[in-house]
Amino acid sequence: MTTVFRVETSLGKGPYYYDQPQSEEWEIAIAHHRAGDPQHPSIHDDNDMRRYWNFEMIFGFSSIESMRAWFNGAERLFLSTFGHFLSAYEVSGKIAWGHKQLAFHRKSAELLWQKPLNHF
Repeated sequence: MTTVFRVETSLGKGPYYYDQPQSEEWEIAIAHHRAGDPQHPSIHDDNDMRRYWNFEMIFGFSSIESMRAWFNGAERLFLSTFGHFLSAYEVSGKIAWGHKQLAFHRKSAELLWQKPLNHF
């Protein structure tokens, strides 16, 4: 069993989920995450994660420090105003490991806790 961390809403939707609020502020806040920035690599550019990832997996982090490196303080505060939390999961199934992020199957994970993102 491995503990992983995920930024998500109370409904389990991550910040890049397609039905997030479409606003200029939202796009400004996370647009650079989609621009091929080495700090925010896609699954194609993050280690050999792509080999082990599939569409049923959701993304997360191996540690709170990794999450903080991905989402800076201002981004965490912004996301928390849109209802995002930091969730901790215990994962018993396969994990696709990258250098900056990871992916796992929600069906093989048990939610341990969910806390306001701005507390981190």
